[in-house]
Amino acid sequence: MLIVDGSTTAGRVFWRQTVSVATNTAYVFSAWALKFDSGSPPILYLTVNGTQLGTFHVLPLSPSGWQGYGGLWSSGTSNTALLELRLQSTLGAGNNLVVDDIALVPYTNAPAPAASIESAVQITWPSYPGVPYVVQWRSDVDTNTWLPLGGLVIGDGATLYTCDPLGTNSRRFYRVASPP
Repeated sequence: MLIVDGSTTAGRVFWRQTVSVATNTAYVFSAWALKFDSGSPPILYLTVNGTQLGTFHVLPLSPSGWQGYGGLWSSGTSNTALLELRLQSTLGAGNNLVVDDIALVPYTNAPAPAASIESAVQITWPSYPGVPYVVQWRSDVDTNTWLPLGGLVIGDGATLYTCDPLGTNSRRFYRVASPP
């Protein structure tokens, strides 16, 4: 476990390791993190060989337990990988976090996520204070039509959630968006 004192410099590397990898192999680079004090949210991101994987990960303002973060990377012709964990936050006080279980595993060996379907689906997301969010759904991945699931939700800095009763729909795709 690594305790990280957040920086006021965007892009600051707080963990780095070079590892050997197999060529032409897909990997999952991941870490578990937890914000452990009050103040501004840490914004974590992962890089391999200097390239960012996926998006920025804003940790919840309230310590709410460990959460996993990561992304996919393909080695191509490389036989080494420079793995880095970085902080994007620049707000200073309070953007501290704890990191554990940093891993790079071949994608074919990545464990399948455990999933269960109950009588409703709960959608959760970290929020920024004052930012409006809308949860949307669609029943088919091949359509560009998103339907609102409830009304506008205003962020308060905590992890927000909403539930969708399953009803007669056998499957739905969800997204959380901030209206223009």
